[in-house]
Amino acid sequence: MDIRGNWHNLTWEPAPPDVALLYAWSGGEERCRDVVMHHRHRTRYALRRKPDNAVEAYLEHDHPQGWCRQLAGRFGVPPVQRFRLACASHAAGLPTPQPLACGRAGAETIALYAVPPDPVRGDVAWRRVRDVPAARQALLDALEAFASQPQVADRFHSVQLCHLLVGGSAEAPSVQFATGWSLMPRWGLPLADLRLQVARHEAPWLNPLVSGLLQYDREMVDRASLGNGEWAWHMRTEDGRWHLRQGIDPLLPEAAVRMHRNLVRNAPDELVKNDRKRRVSKVAVAGTYYAVKEFTAPGPWGPFAPDRRSYVANWRLELSGFDVPRYLGWLRHREGQGYLVMEWIDGTLLGKALEAAPPEGRAALAQATLALFQALYARDIAHQDMKAQNIIVEAKAGAPRLWLIDNDAVRFGQRITQAHWRRNVRQLRETMPQDAALLQALDAVFAPFMG
Repeated sequence: MDIRGNWHNLTWEPAPPDVALLYAWSGGEERCRDVVMHHRHRTRYALRRKPDNAVEAYLEHDHPQGWCRQLAGRFGVPPVQRFRLACASHAAGLPTPQPLACGRAGAETIALYAVPPDPVRGDVAWRRVRDVPAARQALLDALEAFASQPQVADRFHSVQLCHLLVGGSAEAPSVQFATGWSLMPRWGLPLADLRLQVARHEAPWLNPLVSGLLQYDREMVDRASLGNGEWAWHMRTEDGRWHLRQGIDPLLPEAAVRMHRNLVRNAPDELVKNDRKRRVSKVAVAGTYYAVKEFTAPGPWGPFAPDRRSYVANWRLELSGFDVPRYLGWLRHREGQGYLVMEWIDGTLLGKALEAAPPEGRAALAQATLALFQALYARDIAHQDMKAQNIIVEAKAGAPRLWLIDNDAVRFGQRITQAHWRRNVRQLRETMPQDAALLQALDAVFAPFMG
């Protein structure tokens, strides 16, 4: 049924809401509505009032797709549970919007929540202030106060920035949950989503919270990077199935893949890499260079497919704060190939940078490489292909910046031993220019850690 046109027939609890709010949602003239979040199973609206056009309520519309979700929705289990939990949480003093009413008809449900005047979604608020030091610190302080509440830290896992509302002024912001969708408890993974998104911005108060988390929960990162959500979304085109970074114009990676395929057919000598399993090219789209990596036969191996493993591993490394190229998209082509489209990193391969550097420069590069190894191992991450060709040195003032550019063979949650050190150092030495002074500079730095 069309629930928007038949809201007067809904079964409400605890009581029907203000009729004017429902007119706002269903297209009445008294108020207007904005879509603040949408995917195939759920839409969230901000309902505004005239004449000042200020937001006064959020309406969450569950419209499940597929027989399994529709069956659960028909019995009212997930959305009604969320609303009842929101009522209990608000009564207990948790920072939640005030629940107004929940109505259900068939498999569809709507829930209304009163919100502060003109709230801003958490991820939008962060983008607005992250480059303004004072406002950025004020928002981080507000997030700290929010995250430090025992009920939040101990119970709730779905604390993505997009599930939070930020109100107040830039100097004194306040943070609360957006709707009942944020309040489904899951024990054992406290505040993981929020930490993932903010930890890489070096908030000092997050250090104790993040200490055990930078080996990210695999299920959560897979879900967020492979599905429609805060980080990525997917779509189907005539070429195949795309997974795209949020905010990326789909035409950009599509054009990059077409240019790569044209190079493979007409100018294979211009490829950066061309072997039996993988091809890499450098292409220019709208004046910007991108790298396209092709997996010629990734196979139908689900989570074990190399293109999928590389895509998810790169997301996990990026969210852990490592310097890796940003992936714009991953395409599983209808002809079977896998394509990863990523930023092109300008710089020098580690081996060539060490070879060209003066003695003091070599020592600094060797120390930076050691710091990269230590950062990976501290997070229980084992890179099984640590070749000099897989690290790019970006010249900048101060310490050199190292980029990991090939992350097909990264393993997370490993028990790091001396064998990992020896293997990675051996891989590095074997792929370096075989210059005695260069290798001696490396050995001088790494020897104390070799056991």
